[in-house]
Amino acid sequence: MRRSSWLGLIGGVLIGVAGGVPVVAATGPGNAGENIAAAVVGAGFTVSEAGDADAASDATVELSAGALTLDAVPNFHFATKPVADIITGRALTLALGDGPRTAANYDGNDDGVAVVTDYRGTNGGWTLSAEAAAFERVGGDVSDTLYFSAFPITGKATGDNIGALTSGAELLDGGPVMAAAPGFGTGTTTWRLDSATVELLQSVAAKAGQYRSTIQWRLSTTPQP
Repeated sequence: MRRSSWLGLIGGVLIGVAGGVPVVAATGPGNAGENIAAAVVGAGFTVSEAGDADAASDATVELSAGALTLDAVPNFHFATKPVADIITGRALTLALGDGPRTAANYDGNDDGVAVVTDYRGTNGGWTLSAEAAAFERVGGDVSDTLYFSAFPITGKATGDNIGALTSGAELLDGGPVMAAAPGFGTGTTTWRLDSATVELLQSVAAKAGQYRSTIQWRLSTTPQP
């Protein structure tokens, strides 16, 4: 005949042996030293006098990181202007219009949009800046250059998480067109051009023809303060 069950204290855990099967004398949930992860039948948490036994398990998922990408940048086309205005200096402001659309660069679009996508999963913020070079006459030499004193642009940004995102820039000094502070700018952010003007400097030697300025865009992982 099997002897009656006995109780013992092993490793600080009170257990009972019923028919040779250890039973954890606790109602759960477990911890690092006392748990039911081994799934021993009959050795689990004991239902308390209140009628409960508790356990805790895990559900896990991992989100893989994506990239920060510059997906679109705009061209700026200005209205045709009389060369006399530049020679005399009487009207030096260029406004957006239906000017020439010949291009030497390949990335710009004529829809007036800049697009940034941030799927890094860091919420680190970013800055998109742009800087315009002097206008050079197509087919001309180095002396056929129009310089400017200002190139301000304005626009509106929309997106998944724009928050306090700032937009608008001075392209003379490479200012930020869009800047997302840490915690913002995730997902896709689209900037749409509202206005742009150029304040040319007078040039008494200006020549008729088409002029082009290359705009250098840069997307940086460093957010603006």
